[in-house]
Amino acid sequence: MGKSVIEDLYYCRRGNVQYIKNSEEYLKILNEVNQLYGQLVKILDEESRKVLKRLMDLNTEMEAEADLENFKEGLKIGILLGGECFGK
Repeated sequence: MGKSVIEDLYYCRRGNVQYIKNSEEYLKILNEVNQLYGQLVKILDEESRKVLKRLMDLNTEMEAEADLENFKEGLKIGILLGGECFGK
């Protein structure tokens, strides 16, 4: 376990994440991204493939960081709302 319970939840180190399913829309977009990536890799030279991979890796890291911060903030707001609703 990590130092932060919130981060443990986000990184699936706690909870029942095996029951969370991706939406049909997510799977549709994922499939299209994979198809386009495959097409692009076929027409690029080796150096361009390396640049594309680095770009995609950085984009993934950027999105993961934004997702974590959004998750933390949403959880905090939810806790505050629960406190307001049930704390009185």
